Amino acid sequence: MKKDYRDINIAAVVYALRKWKKLPQLYFADTLHIDRTNYGRMESGETVISGVRLKEIADLLGVSIAAIHTFADSIVHIDFKTMSISRMLDLFESGNAAEKDNFTAEELHIIYSYIKAYFGNKATPHP
Repeated sequence: MKKDYRDINIAAVVYALRKWKKLPQLYFADTLHIDRTNYGRMESGETVISGVRLKEIADLLGVSIAAIHTFADSIVHIDFKTMSISRMLDLFESGNAAEKDNFTAEELHIIYSYIKAYFGNKATPHP
């Protein structure tokens, strides 16, 4: 399966949501019956997360696939070196009104902080 910018963004969102829930990679690897290294490759974007696997991960995180895609779509054009967390929240909220109701403002701030940390100083892949 060929990777594109969206695959990396989905991996970043999965990483951020896992960190937000304070769950270790080993928990996901064991529950999904895969090696922790292989799970880490999915989360790092090295390996594409299949639709079936994304559904399993979303279920473990207690979020919908739609929420993961909404987060991924909201970070497509973000320059993490310059954009503030509050601006990221604005982009999320403008993207999908139904999904924003599932998270408090504080939770969204934490999640976007983890997404920002995921990308660090590297630019977000863009279409």
